[in-house]
Amino acid sequence: LPALVAVEPELAYGDVFRHNPTERTLVIRNDSPLPAEFEVLEQRDADQRSIALLEATPRRAIIRPHGTASVAVTVTAARLGPLSLPLYVGVVGAAEPSFTMDVSATAVGPTVEIESGPILDFGKTTLLKEVAMCAAMGNSSPIVAEDRALLKRHASPFVVSEPRGLLKPGERRELAVSICLEEVGTVHDELQIEVRDVPD
Repeated sequence: LPALVAVEPELAYGDVFRHNPTERTLVIRNDSPLPAEFEVLEQRDADQRSIALLEATPRRAIIRPHGTASVAVTVTAARLGPLSLPLYVGVVGAAEPSFTMDVSATAVGPTVEIESGPILDFGKTTLLKEVAMCAAMGNSSPIVAEDRALLKRHASPFVVSEPRGLLKPGERRELAVSICLEEVGTVHDELQIEVRDVPD
């Protein structure tokens, strides 16, 4: 049988966004004097598919003697965290794969940035008059971000309008925070923004 080898020992993707297909190129070399038809074997293990889906294009092709072929391998992570999966490549018709390629990545959640400053300073306000300010936030990642805004104090004098929201890729929105003081004094609170699939 023709001898097939991978030009690189592994496919390292680094950080990938969960549920977002990410592509790298696998280069296969035919070291024999005969043409070889390779096949990237389908990912049949259900446990592996629950971690990430591996897809190859083309899945089959012929490599000329002492030639190479490029295969686009797409990883779509199904869960967060580091992952390492095998990708099997063999000669069509052979009983065993020619080689196993290690595919590694770290799946992460969306990237949401607070574009406003760290402090919303309402300054001096008039009693019984509602005053509002906005905290701007944006999603710089290619996946949807689900966010929730919370005030740290249980009985906070501040009110957050639309505390739950969805940010599409590249989208930004303004989170309105208001207060209506009923007595003289200085008040403060902490606005906490949680994003699903993003560690605290």
